[in-house]
Amino acid sequence: MLSWEGIDLRLDPSSPSWPRLIRALQEASVEATEALRKRNRGDVVPTPEAPCIVAESAQDAPLLSTAIKLWSDEKSRGAWSPKVRDDHLAWTDLFIEIAGDRPITTYRKEDARAFKSVLMKLPANSRKKRETRGLPANVAAEKAERLGLEPMSASTVNKALNRVGAFWNWAEGHFDDLPTGLMKGLKIKTAVSPRDQRDAFALAQMQKLFSSPLFTACRSERYCSEPGLHLMTETARFWLPLLGLFTGARLNELCQLATDDVREEAGIAYLDITNEGEGQSVKTNSGKRRIPIHSQLISLGFNAFVSRRRTERSHRLFPEMRKDASGYYSGNFSKFFSRYLERIGVKTAKTSFHSFRHNFEDACRNGEVPSNIMDALQGHAERGMAGRYGDGRYRIDLLKENIERVEYPGLDLSKAVKFQRD
Repeated sequence: MLSWEGIDLRLDPSSPSWPRLIRALQEASVEATEALRKRNRGDVVPTPEAPCIVAESAQDAPLLSTAIKLWSDEKSRGAWSPKVRDDHLAWTDLFIEIAGDRPITTYRKEDARAFKSVLMKLPANSRKKRETRGLPANVAAEKAERLGLEPMSASTVNKALNRVGAFWNWAEGHFDDLPTGLMKGLKIKTAVSPRDQRDAFALAQMQKLFSSPLFTACRSERYCSEPGLHLMTETARFWLPLLGLFTGARLNELCQLATDDVREEAGIAYLDITNEGEGQSVKTNSGKRRIPIHSQLISLGFNAFVSRRRTERSHRLFPEMRKDASGYYSGNFSKFFSRYLERIGVKTAKTSFHSFRHNFEDACRNGEVPSNIMDALQGHAERGMAGRYGDGRYRIDLLKENIERVEYPGLDLSKAVKFQRD
């Protein structure tokens, strides 16, 4: 009956509309039985006009594009950076392209399955590839499959499903009569754990990196992978990898540091990772934290480097870092660092600047740093009920004691030059 007039209004079994539907069918059955009884008795019973079947919920529900705009505006007021917003909207726009822009109450599981089916065939960067550029997504997917183009990775498909699923999870709490769990169960099971998606740098890789011209002396800033007499100790290129190794901080957290974010308490210098400065952001609320400066960084002259920046009245610790089109300071450096690793023969498919976080966590584990202190240093949310109470801050001396347990046995930094103030 729900498919009369060609209108597909199948209900999810968990929909709150089921009781209303059953009641309406019962009432209609009683009414029809009474009409038949009267006709059989000889009474005149008018034939009702065929109704125009339009779902009440669909009449009042906004279009998907309108709902996504509301979602995006809300998230962008707090949790999202411009880069995160654009990433989410790219995938929801693709969902609209594939499933159409309709009232949000009319979408069903088959729309989600159709979206996944196209994703499974689309190649990575399909809008840039010569064979699929300019084509609608479903046409591009079919052509890519026909030509045998390599489809996007399972992790990218899962990322797209997560992004679109995040919208539908939000929508379920903001609109009535929506299908529940629209994207549930569609993720691809992969044999690779999140930990295995990136590798820590091996000892030999780290030794080769920190003995390379960038940290000893190079031909010039432009040709920093070639040996020479030029020192890089006043640049972000020199300090960011060392900071990554001995703080475990994310690249953008380091690139955006203000000079005043290097602070001191009880005689202990530390980095204040925050989102309070202009253009600053953290991945999560737990990302706001204090990281004491490791003694290895001090011995390489980091405190003296910060003092130089203060003398120069530089607002930012690394003023040469510029925001990219996504609004992040880290984008350009990330590309540079990958190229540099390739030039010195250290790059692998699963190593990048983020590998330093893996190295740092392994070093914390091997140094028997308690897991709650590891979380505090790396900006992870505290686990269990403890994360709900108190201000979450640890004494700076306790953090300093534990960060000094971070060691890299066998790593010789003696070839790296030290920063010297004039």
